[in-house]
Amino acid sequence: MNTESNISIIMPVHNALFFTKKAIIELTTQISDHKLNKQITVVVVDDGSLDGTSEWISSNYPEIFIKHGDGNLWWSGSVNLGVKFALSELKVDYVLLWNNDCTTTTDYFQNLLQNITKLGNNKIIIASKVYYQDKPNVIFNMGATINKATGKTTLIGKDKIDSSEYEKEIEVDWTGGMGVLIHKEVFNQIGYFDENDFPHYYGDCDFYLRAKEKGFSIVVYPNLKVWNDREYTAKNTIESFRDAFHELSMIKSRYNLLIDYKFYKRHINMPFGYFHLAMKYSKFFVRILKSNFKMFHYR
Repeated sequence: MNTESNISIIMPVHNALFFTKKAIIELTTQISDHKLNKQITVVVVDDGSLDGTSEWISSNYPEIFIKHGDGNLWWSGSVNLGVKFALSELKVDYVLLWNNDCTTTTDYFQNLLQNITKLGNNKIIIASKVYYQDKPNVIFNMGATINKATGKTTLIGKDKIDSSEYEKEIEVDWTGGMGVLIHKEVFNQIGYFDENDFPHYYGDCDFYLRAKEKGFSIVVYPNLKVWNDREYTAKNTIESFRDAFHELSMIKSRYNLLIDYKFYKRHINMPFGYFHLAMKYSKFFVRILKSNFKMFHYR
């Protein structure tokens, strides 16, 4: 065993035991089948689940480490709790971020360990290629780029049918938390995910951009394949002005105005970049106005 490849899988969860069961069964089976039990550990951060998540894991997989939150950790806080435990208590060299609504191939960890060996350095964050669960040959993303002058972000390969064009390793500006391997040195140099300013959305993007500023690279490896169940991802229905204003302040919202502003202030270095942000919210309110007009018209 290469002691420099000890890995803890960090999986933040909040309820959704059905998905957590599937994820744990798949991961532990693969770890066991490839005799990686001493090399790869699993840390689940249960942020206040009320569906028996921790009890089920403890009863069926006592080897899995469980850390607990009170329901207010959100994504960034949950990941931080798991990462800090893995680095300080388990003394691992890498953490692998994982979602409970993801599945992968039976050779995922073999490919991952081969990629680590091939790299031979700790300056690269290894990311996975993510597909849609319900459209298994369609790419959700291969990471993303961001234009710091305009504020525009682009998901690479989004909604494209997989092809040879997307079988090459590619360096990106940021990625998410589905199958991302991070060496402990990254945390030593830049700190952890910013759970104060970006408790949920932008927590991942902000972290990777800070890593890039310190000389780390984020590279997507196409032989690391992950399928994400997007149907599980929360979809907020916005039909009224009350819904809209609620969305503007919710932590788990893609339209949290304060969080958007904090991100742009930190990472967008040209005034024109705020135009992209203004357009985002203009489209948001136009959609609300149209929705309310239709509701009024049909009454």
